[in-house]
Amino acid sequence: MPLIRAANTRMLNESFHSSGNTTAFPGAKQEMWSDPAQGLHLEVTGGVSGGIYCKNGISYTSADLFAGALRQRGQQVTVPADLRSAYVTTKAEQGCDMYYKIAETGRRTRKAPADGHQD
Repeated sequence: MPLIRAANTRMLNESFHSSGNTTAFPGAKQEMWSDPAQGLHLEVTGGVSGGIYCKNGISYTSADLFAGALRQRGQQVTVPADLRSAYVTTKAEQGCDMYYKIAETGRRTRKAPADGHQD
């Protein structure tokens, strides 16, 4: 879809900031900053807290956030106090835009009324 491609291209090439709920961690909030030259930073707060930094296809996830994701999958994980400021590094195979990219199969939804409620 041309609109999706245009939005993805714009987000990839321009700085932006977003905040709101996250679908990754129920009840949590996330804030994201992206700058093509500086990389992407994502901060999660709520039931689980931590951050992700991604630049040049390398993703750095805070130990607490990584452990929270594993706990959500049912695994027992403890992060020792002296490792709470550590990060887990992984290659972002799809690129750093995987954190915000709109799927090409996406479809527009009906516009919400001015009061914000769907009929």
